[in-house]
Amino acid sequence: MFILNESDIIFAMERTQRAWGTTQPNVDKAVGILYRLMAWTNQNSDGWAYWQKPAAAAKTLQLQIHYRLFGTASARIERDITDEQLKSALTPVKSFLTRMVKAGKMTAEKKNEILGV
Repeated sequence: MFILNESDIIFAMERTQRAWGTTQPNVDKAVGILYRLMAWTNQNSDGWAYWQKPAAAAKTLQLQIHYRLFGTASARIERDITDEQLKSALTPVKSFLTRMVKAGKMTAEKKNEILGV
């Protein structure tokens, strides 16, 4: 399974905050959600590297971020994530978070905080 490790996610967060600001708002939003999901995972399990369910739920989100921030310049996508791509990538993340709320492992407020709503 493809996964951005914790260092990659922190790098992405720093890069979007420093370099792009609002020029690619969906990339910024995606990175923020992934960062908050990783932080919650680290606080509520053995960590991002070990609990595969949150990372698996965020697989498409991670790929969209990877295409835009990592790799060689010739292979990088230089445009923002479309609204449709972001919505699609967030669907399994939202489902995972909803399951955590229903299982009593997360509050609805925390779910909304992770999603940035």
